[in-house]
Amino acid sequence: RYVDAGWTCETFVEGEVVPREGLADVAVLLTSFHAQTQGWLQRPEFLSSTGLLSQDRGGDVDLAQMPPEVVTLCRAAWRAVADSVTGVVHGDLAPGNVLQLPDGRFALLDWDECRVDLPLFDTAPHAPKSEAETRAHLAWEVACSWRREPDYGRDLVQHLSNT
Repeated sequence: RYVDAGWTCETFVEGEVVPREGLADVAVLLTSFHAQTQGWLQRPEFLSSTGLLSQDRGGDVDLAQMPPEVVTLCRAAWRAVADSVTGVVHGDLAPGNVLQLPDGRFALLDWDECRVDLPLFDTAPHAPKSEAETRAHLAWEVACSWRREPDYGRDLVQHLSNT
C-alpha cells in the first residue's frame, strides 16, 4: 500500500543530499515549475499568504493562535507582495528535502508544505531578493513555526520586527 493512515510511501530514490549552499541552484530550476503551475487550484484546507490576509487558518498556519500584533506584522509583510503571480510551491526547500540524482537531476522530497502561493517562498531563502520578499518569507516562517516550534517562531518575530 502506498497510502496508509495519512502517510504516503514512495519508491526509493537514489541520490545525494544537496547541501544548503547548493539549494540556490535548485531554486533557480524551480522557476519553470512555478510558471507551469500558475492558475492551479489551492490544496484543500490550505491557504496562500494572500488568503491569510483575510482568513486565519490554512495548512500548517493558524493565525488565531498568535498574538494580534504578530498577526498584524505577518499580514503587513504578505500584503506588500500580494500582487505577485502565484504557482505551486514546495514550501520546504531545505537540505534533506532535495536529492541530486546520479544523472544530475534533482528530486524534491517531503511535499507536506506544498501549496499554491508566491514562488518567493521557494526561492527567497536561496537567491537574492527584495526587502519585501525577505519580510514576507520571514513572516511565513513565523506563522508556520508558531505552533510546531514556538521558541523558533518567537525568535523569528524579533527579526521580523527589526527588518
